[in-house]
Amino acid sequence: MKNLVAVLFLFLSITGFSQENKEHKTKQHLKNISAEEMAELQTKRLTLALVLNEKQANEIYDLNLKASKKWKEKITDQKDLVHTQKADRGSSIDRRIAMLDAKIEHQEKMKNILDQDQFEQWRKMNSSKNKMHKNRYKRRMSRR
Repeated sequence: MKNLVAVLFLFLSITGFSQENKEHKTKQHLKNISAEEMAELQTKRLTLALVLNEKQANEIYDLNLKASKKWKEKITDQKDLVHTQKADRGSSIDRRIAMLDAKIEHQEKMKNILDQDQFEQWRKMNSSKNKMHKNRYKRRMSRR
């Protein structure tokens, strides 16, 4: 019986540590990538998926570069905010509104760059990615 408990404890601790490392490695990977590299990867992914011409790819690269730089700044700002104090409800809502405004602006710019078919395909790609993130968030919240 003692052996069974020891083996069970060992199995659970190994499983817990392996999952923690996986999340840590993912976050570490995003810290080490530069805004330019991130923009280039996103542009190449979209070029393959949407069959972009060179002009479209260059415009999307510029758009992705601006978004990547903003994202990097946001990450550092959030770290500072977490370390200094907890955010109040009002500032949280303001950040969400600002995020949604930025998404709308990004969508309008993409609509101007892409043709109709490419834009519809881009929206479908983003829709499935958003669903995946929502499901991941729900799973994480249900574990708590």
